Amino acid sequence: MRDAFRPAAELYVREVTAFYLQNSTREDLLAAIAYYDTPDGRAYVSASIAYSLPLTVYLASQGRIALDQPPSAASIAPERYAIAQELGDVLMSRLHSSDAAMLETTSFGVAGMKDYVTRSLGAALEPAALTAALQWARSDAGQRLEGVSAERTLMFQSTMVRATQQVDMAALVARMQEIMRESPA
Repeated sequence: MRDAFRPAAELYVREVTAFYLQNSTREDLLAAIAYYDTPDGRAYVSASIAYSLPLTVYLASQGRIALDQPPSAASIAPERYAIAQELGDVLMSRLHSSDAAMLETTSFGVAGMKDYVTRSLGAALEPAALTAALQWARSDAGQRLEGVSAERTLMFQSTMVRATQQVDMAALVARMQEIMRESPA
């Protein structure tokens, strides 16, 4: 499976890295490293990936593949949930208008996305990690690197298309068929 995605992942990392190196200051990149290279920063990345991958599959399938829901808001400690809501507000404020318009064509729209992200992060992260993510998101460097940007949005959208084209679908399908033929142990 990894071999099927390797060229896509390499292209994605190469293009995203090139974009940030060409369009960011050294100070902003160092600030990003200072945040993301901490236990709280790594926890935020892990939690973001954990909700992003299933969400991407759900959106790409146009809802044909069910989206597992994160825990309910009521089941998340109020302090955690309050910080997660603030973080969700900041993250949704970063959506480019084209991304927001695309989300509005889905079954849950921007409001549903904010709820999903808020509950996912609130359930996955401790208050300290949520607070650190919120501080990074509100920082000047965080806003410049990850805030609303038509250029960044276009880069991510076009890179995803090119990366998807690099996936060896025949190898992926063949491996999935092998897995499906294996008897459960």
